[in-house]
Amino acid sequence: MAPNRILVALIDSKRFIGSTEKHSYTYEHNNIRRIKLSIDTQTELRDYINVDFSKNDYVEGLLSVLETQNVYNTGGRTLALNPQQYMSGKTIFMFDLTKASSGVVSDTFQSVQHGNLRLHIEFSAARTNNTIVYFQFFFDSQVEVTADRQIVYTYNT
Repeated sequence: MAPNRILVALIDSKRFIGSTEKHSYTYEHNNIRRIKLSIDTQTELRDYINVDFSKNDYVEGLLSVLETQNVYNTGGRTLALNPQQYMSGKTIFMFDLTKASSGVVSDTFQSVQHGNLRLHIEFSAARTNNTIVYFQFFFDSQVEVTADRQIVYTYNT
C-alpha cells in the first residue's frame, strides 16, 4: 500500500543522533533552493518547490505543508506553524501523492499505488556538514487494539 502524503525534512546528523548542544526536532532550511518528489522519473507529483531562504522567499515550501494538510484556503482551519517558525527551525516540505499537479494548486486526482520514489534536492550553497533526510509517510489506514487485546487493521484503498 502506498502512502497518501510524505513529509520531508533535513536534519543535521548531530541533531539526529542526539547532542546536548542541539535540539533534535529542529529542521533547518539547509539552504535548499529547490525540492521535488517524483515516481519512477516519469510521474511528476508536482513541479519543483522553489524557495530562497536568503531572500525570505519560502511561500511555496510553506504552501506545500498547508495544501497537503488541507488547511490552505479553508477559512477557519489553521495549522500551528507560522512563517517565522517555518523559517527558523521548522522547515518541512510535504507532498500529496493523491494529486498529480503541475503547479502550486491543482484539483487533478491521481492515486499513486506503487513505484519508486525519487527525491530531487538542489542547494544554493555547498553542504558543510552531514545532513540526514527525514521522511515521514502518512497512510489512510487504522490500527485498533480491542478490549480483548486483538489487533485489527483497516486499510482504506
